[in-house]
Amino acid sequence: MDHTCNQNLYSQIHVNKCLANMGGHLTPRHNGNALDSCYGCYISKDWYELHCVCPDDQGNRHVSAINLNEVLHNWFGYISCFGEHETGDGYEHSYPCKEPDDWQPDSDSYDDTCRDGCPEVIPSWPFDPPNSGGSKSRAALAE
Repeated sequence: MDHTCNQNLYSQIHVNKCLANMGGHLTPRHNGNALDSCYGCYISKDWYELHCVCPDDQGNRHVSAINLNEVLHNWFGYISCFGEHETGDGYEHSYPCKEPDDWQPDSDSYDDTCRDGCPEVIPSWPFDPPNSGGSKSRAALAE
């Protein structure tokens, strides 16, 4: 959801940009590359938690979960963490309520449209991400 112009938009981000495996536990960290060692990941039914199996330094496996609302945020309709967001390859957004017609946020712009809180948006399924050729399952999101 882009709260700047109140439109539903598709966005994605690779969780390796946002999470690390620290001793078998998913932890917020810029470019933490959690999925280089964690596996079996899935999103909870309420859409808020990512669950994975993550090994610690001794190779012991831990089931770890993290609330994605504590890591990810909405930056002008893009899923973002630590200033990272994906805007290319079919994910460019348009902002019909802004002037000029081709307005785009600067990469260092602060999005304060939700400073007083944003409405909760629960995704609907199925959806067709750009360049996907079809719907993705919930499990595919964690790949």
